[in-house]
Amino acid sequence: MNSRERVLSTYNFKIPDRIPLDFCAEEPVYNALIEKTGFDDGLELMEYFHIDFRWARPRWTGTVIKTDDGLERDFFGIPRRGQGVGYPVAHPLSHIESGKDLNDYPFWPDPEWYDYDIYVEEAEKFRDQGYAVYG
Repeated sequence: MNSRERVLSTYNFKIPDRIPLDFCAEEPVYNALIEKTGFDDGLELMEYFHIDFRWARPRWTGTVIKTDDGLERDFFGIPRRGQGVGYPVAHPLSHIESGKDLNDYPFWPDPEWYDYDIYVEEAEKFRDQGYAVYG
């Protein structure tokens, strides 16, 4: 049973050969594991731990947005602090009082900020390798 079959069997309430595994970690933890194991990248790490899922996603091509005090904003305009994806330090819609305020919000993501070709290519590659793909 490959990873995809394993995951689909659980979605269909069938008993798989083993419990499907997923893995997610903050970037510093992920990088430390790669360094400790000597693997070249995260895919080797996932293979080593028999992780059944692979995450395919479009690549961000937009520019980094910063707050006045230097914090980076994510693609929804949420200011974040910390390592990896960081932690939100403010809610970007806290000042919204009307539909007009919402429409005027300057940080709605633009689909043009992403490269979707790599997303499709990556999803198809993982699927063809027998993994359960999400993203």
